[in-house]
Amino acid sequence: MFKPNSTVKEAREVLSNFLQETGCYDICAQCPIYPGGEGCCHGCQKINRNEEGQMTGCGSPNLSCLSYTCGVLNEHLRRQGRLEELTEALYGMPREGYRGCQLRQEDEILQFTDPLAEAEILASISSDLRVSEESDNE
Repeated sequence: MFKPNSTVKEAREVLSNFLQETGCYDICAQCPIYPGGEGCCHGCQKINRNEEGQMTGCGSPNLSCLSYTCGVLNEHLRRQGRLEELTEALYGMPREGYRGCQLRQEDEILQFTDPLAEAEILASISSDLRVSEESDNE
């Protein structure tokens, strides 16, 4: 989904376009979970609206959009055969604050990491420390 050395701005655009083209914004506009529609975006000042006032997308996409964790959208994408595509694209991508409150610089090159590998390293270190503490106490 992302080109090598993608910038934050490019990633925001790619993800926003993906949500638009797969119909996710249409589902959010008529959210079946949160009454009144707009789902997780309800109350956000950055929502794009059409002439009728209906949500049509995000005016300020960010890398921590709550839609990526929405079960309804995940099922919608699974039925289209596109959920794995989004999951693989998002895995290890650095995030931004909720509703973009801590935005990264648009020209920043994204540095993807493997969070599970990092968690395994931390678990290994923690395990080594426990073993070390146990041998110190003997």
